[in-house]
Amino acid sequence: MVTYGTVWMNRLEVTVAAVVSLSILGAACWWLSDRPPASAVTGSRPAPDGAGLSGSDLATPIPAPASLPQQTTRLGTQPSWQGVATFGQLQKNLASGTSSRAQQLYDLKTASQLCEGYQSSLSDTAGKQSASTVQYERFAARFCKDFHGSVMQFESQLLDEETSDVVVAAAILDGANGSIAPGERAQAESIFLNSSDPAAVQLAAMALAGNQRSGAWGFGKDLPANSQERAALVNAQWLASRMLVCEMSGGCGPGGFFSVVECASYGTCKPGISALDVWRSVEPPTTYDLAQRLYNRAVQERAASRKGGSSG
Repeated sequence: MVTYGTVWMNRLEVTVAAVVSLSILGAACWWLSDRPPASAVTGSRPAPDGAGLSGSDLATPIPAPASLPQQTTRLGTQPSWQGVATFGQLQKNLASGTSSRAQQLYDLKTASQLCEGYQSSLSDTAGKQSASTVQYERFAARFCKDFHGSVMQFESQLLDEETSDVVVAAAILDGANGSIAPGERAQAESIFLNSSDPAAVQLAAMALAGNQRSGAWGFGKDLPANSQERAALVNAQWLASRMLVCEMSGGCGPGGFFSVVECASYGTCKPGISALDVWRSVEPPTTYDLAQRLYNRAVQERAASRKGGSSG
């Protein structure tokens, strides 16, 4: 049995608690998971939380994400989080989609983590709140209105999917301590460029970008054009992986689940914000521009891999 669960759960619990209180500065929580270690990531520019609001400032609700039909992306995945405004909508998308069972359980666990964190924080949110806090709590209240289940329920079921890309990538991440064995590095790189599970891609990228002692992640190392970009490569690889997973999963457009979780971690939520808006505002231009080029490279390499696999 894979034993990554305790470490992974602890990481998620700490992150969600910080998001709910909006006390994270400089550490984004995409997919309710943390960045690579600080030693591997530098140069972020966290934005300050908004000023306090009076009751008259709370009139504008955060808009619901557009309700769009699921369709296969150019990456060959169905974006299960596209147009999701409630937990129930997520369940319907997953039931009618083509995601693996491990990915479905990971998505449900992620949603449950937010809802459990939000529900446990309700007694602590009285009084004057920032604009960002108000927007986050409005989103969470709407999303979680039909929530049922529990993090532990979905976590225990996920642990049964031992051979899935999601669990394998999580095990690699939890087993790494600053470095990755060559075999596991190759496995993580293969998952990053070939898996159809967004969670697996994200977890593999976390392992590769956050554990550099055994040698830098080779992905896109030829793209930096100057010393500044070379210094930003690890950060940009990580950000590019988040852009990639956003396209695979959905939920990163204006008002989307991950957009709101992301902006909450920086205290920058406002109506209609997207994940790209957040990253553009908090990352140095050098990192953001390089990340876009790395993202395009990843899309191209994944497309080539899919074409090669289908022709073989």
